[in-house]
Amino acid sequence: MFGPAQALYDTKLSFDPPEVGYPTEVTFTFTPTYSITEGKFIRLILAGFTRGERNGTAGEDFGFANEEDEGNFGFGWPSDTFRGWWSEGTPEEEYEDSVFSLYTTKTLDADISYTAIIDRMSGLKSSCGHPADHSAFYAWVDDTTTFYKMFGQVDWTIEETEAIPMSCYVAPATLTFDPPLPQTMTHITVGFQPARDLVEGDNVTVNLKGFTSGEGNGTEGRDFLHGDLLLAGESSNGSTWLASWEEGTYVEGERGYEDSMLRLQALAPIPAGELHEVTVYRSNGIRAQCGMGENETTSTISVVSSSDPPWNSTGEFTFSQAVGPGCRELNYCSGQGECDYCRQRCDCPEGFGSPSELLHAPDVARDCSEMTCPSGVSWGPVLAGSPRPDPETSHAMAECSNMGTCIRSFGICLCETGYAGRACERYACPEDCSGNGACRNMREMGMMRTAEPLVNSSTEASSSSRGDSADGFEVVYGWDSPEGTATWESRSVFGCVCDSSWEVGLGRGQTQQAQYFGPDCSMLHCPTGDDPDTLIDETDCENKTADGGRGVGSAGNLCHVDCSNRGICDYTTGVCSCFDGYHGQASQQR
Repeated sequence: MFGPAQALYDTKLSFDPPEVGYPTEVTFTFTPTYSITEGKFIRLILAGFTRGERNGTAGEDFGFANEEDEGNFGFGWPSDTFRGWWSEGTPEEEYEDSVFSLYTTKTLDADISYTAIIDRMSGLKSSCGHPADHSAFYAWVDDTTTFYKMFGQVDWTIEETEAIPMSCYVAPATLTFDPPLPQTMTHITVGFQPARDLVEGDNVTVNLKGFTSGEGNGTEGRDFLHGDLLLAGESSNGSTWLASWEEGTYVEGERGYEDSMLRLQALAPIPAGELHEVTVYRSNGIRAQCGMGENETTSTISVVSSSDPPWNSTGEFTFSQAVGPGCRELNYCSGQGECDYCRQRCDCPEGFGSPSELLHAPDVARDCSEMTCPSGVSWGPVLAGSPRPDPETSHAMAECSNMGTCIRSFGICLCETGYAGRACERYACPEDCSGNGACRNMREMGMMRTAEPLVNSSTEASSSSRGDSADGFEVVYGWDSPEGTATWESRSVFGCVCDSSWEVGLGRGQTQQAQYFGPDCSMLHCPTGDDPDTLIDETDCENKTADGGRGVGSAGNLCHVDCSNRGICDYTTGVCSCFDGYHGQASQQR
């Protein structure tokens, strides 16, 4: 249920909206490990949260300490269970010590989940944002000392915390392009609003991932020194910027130029709260190497300020414009897959043309609208007179094993006549062996004593076929070969192993023929017997070669002689029609 001792477990924090600089509703969910009585405090460290303006000044405390609101100011729900107060953190510590205190107005039972909601009217806002499950958020109960004595080590960290995109003291920050196309020179407009004062000489750095001053073909462009980069537009108070460009590194096989940098230097003081938009002219030749979706970029904006007190900030853009059409012409991946904006293609899920499936189903639609079918080892039919096929390619994996048609609406194979299986990967046994046998592949037949042709292990064992049982009897074709190699058909070629009411084999008391026979096991042998008109015993199969020319019968082995050679067997019924002068079930008497 919980690891190191915790006064609270299953702790979760979520935010609405999860954005920097905007009043947010904070939802705290937790389960007490033990009963928390009325009148206790649950402390919640909301690191990086403030009621202030994020400009280096602290916001005001509120809550239980204030007689006017009696602990309910800004507290949402449930007011009959908690009261709350807020203790504002210090700007110098980046508000990492901000605390919200929950005061219990009733007893909280152990192992019951509780939810407390701090309404956005309280004015709490994230100053910088944070990653998911950020380790700076804590919660504990004021009597944790007692709990510690009972249970030992205490873990106060919130287990699950919703992320707020990092943008710190330059939110909102936007990134737009004109035209918004890959491989095309473009205006680049960076918009941002500093939450703290900037002084002359301060630097704003934009990591423009995937952008280059070159041709976008893998060759690196050039750097631009301060003042060489042409800019358009100024901020509302007329302050201007100097700009430079540091070309990133191209990495073959990946989206390159991940370390390209646009650097802006302020030429005049810039007060907090002033919105700035700086546009880099397209004539500078900077372009996106490939497409990217809206808000897909991981580009960052950083500020290093030497103001008093000094401060710095690194965060993500709150909005970045899409570059390129993405998957618009692919019907936005039909709602089934993810769009790779860079390559303007769909990454479809399994069953709809995933990358691994495209190797076997090259003709499936690339917009994730069609289903793929199961794949198997290709049968690789070879026309007469054609060159000898390459076993590594002619029997590669293929959709429906190249012996069926994929019905893309349902992802099922419609197999050619004589083929069966989800991927048409095997022969179909005729008439399903008529209910008188088992449908088995060649490898399985080699492991069955009753499968014909019968064999002796002493005459068949070799480097390519080997007995593997305790008595060394089975001869298994493809026993040590993985699927898709030279003996691929050992798992694909099927046939019927017919049933018998007597024991089949080459040993003493066994009979070399099964009761049912034929490709589909539809025929039935008649009773057997020794021919009464001969001096030899036709049922004696000692040293006689079994049908198929493989194994030889041992002493006491039996041959099956329909109707004792003195009648005609009706193989549909297994009944003898005896010649004149002969009678008996096996026509063995005269």
